[in-house]
Amino acid sequence: MRGDTPPHRRANRTRAPTLSPPGARGSGTHRYDIVVHALDVESLEIPPDATPAFLGFNLLGHTLGRAILTPTFER
Repeated sequence: MRGDTPPHRRANRTRAPTLSPPGARGSGTHRYDIVVHALDVESLEIPPDATPAFLGFNLLGHTLGRAILTPTFER
């Protein structure tokens, strides 16, 4: 673990957030947001070292529709 950053807040080498394992028993319901975008282009041509903000800016101008799935898990 790097510093005091909890696993669910770390980013992997592509800067995408990682999924952490489910919480401990009795820690309540955990939500996992999955967002899917329908775009008006085949590719955004985002460079591999782009920041999440750069991706979000480019998504904004090309999104035709969006769905958000929020599954939950509780032990």
